[in-house]
Amino acid sequence: MIGAAFAPLVVVAVLAYLMRRQISAARTNAAGEFVLEYGNAWRVAGMIVAAAWTGLFIFLFISQPPKKDDIPAMLLLVALATGLTLPYIVTVYGVAYRLTAEGFQKHSPWSRDFEVRWHEIKRVSFNDTLGQFVLETTAGTARVSRFLNGMRDFRDSLQKNVPEQTWAPARKSLDRFCR
Repeated sequence: MIGAAFAPLVVVAVLAYLMRRQISAARTNAAGEFVLEYGNAWRVAGMIVAAAWTGLFIFLFISQPPKKDDIPAMLLLVALATGLTLPYIVTVYGVAYRLTAEGFQKHSPWSRDFEVRWHEIKRVSFNDTLGQFVLETTAGTARVSRFLNGMRDFRDSLQKNVPEQTWAPARKSLDRFCR
């Protein structure tokens, strides 16, 4: 019972730690392009959660093997834990955005990759609920999480390459997340 009371506090503490570990500068690849991606802290957190779930289920199965009637419920719990953890891990390892001199390239395991030239960006706004910058372009919509490393370089690239009225709706949020 007491553990349940501390669980939300642990989650808040972990999220605060992860946000403090965010780096405002993007990684620069071999071509000299800025790469916005989740940092190692986000990636390690996903692996720790997966290992904790795995360890918990191994402990439960060894310490008190399930009865025949309990096996379907236990398998459902394993599937649920995996189903909640796997998308997070795929996201933090698979999502990346490249900022080039010509434009913006998005790679995500969840949607098609696309590339837009800077002049094709029609509007940049910020969705407070999801914590994402929304880039409306002629090629479609790209959503850039504020938790990615490289927010300062993202803001600077927009300032340099996109008319101010296009990204003005997101200006306060861009400045806020670019420490």
